[in-house]
Amino acid sequence: MVFVSDECKINFSKVKRGKELRYCIFKFINETDLVVDKIGSKKESNDESWEEFVSSLPSDECRYCVYQLPYVSKTDKVERSAFIFLRWCPSGASTKTKMISTFFQKEVISNLPGSYVQTKLQAGSLDGLEYDYILEQALRFVTVK
Repeated sequence: MVFVSDECKINFSKVKRGKELRYCIFKFINETDLVVDKIGSKKESNDESWEEFVSSLPSDECRYCVYQLPYVSKTDKVERSAFIFLRWCPSGASTKTKMISTFFQKEVISNLPGSYVQTKLQAGSLDGLEYDYILEQALRFVTVK
C-alpha cells in the first residue's frame, strides 16, 4: 500500500489545472511513502521549463512526474497543452527501485485527485526525454492535434 502525501495531491491538481505549475516530480522516501521532490512554475518559457525538468531527474533513482506539455495544434493553430504522467526509471536505478516504481504506478495514480490520466509515458534514458519525441508520444492521446 502506498501513502501519497497531501502535498503530492495538491501539486498534482495544480499541474493538471495548468494555471500555476508546469510540472511536479514525486519520489519515494521509503518503499511506500510518496512525497514531492520538485515543482516547476509556469513562469519560465516552455524550452527553459522542459530543460530544467529534465535536468532535475536523477540518473540513479526512479521518479513519477506530471507535466503540462504545451503545443500549438496543427489543425487549428491554437495553443494547447497535454497533461502527461511520466514514469522515470533510469538504467542507473537499482532493480528493486524499478520494480517498486512499476508495481505501484496504478496505485499512485488512483490515489491522486481526479485520478484519470490519459497520457502515461515512461523513459529510462535522456534520449527518451527529447522534447519532440515526448510531444509526439503525448499527441497520440489527445483529441485535437
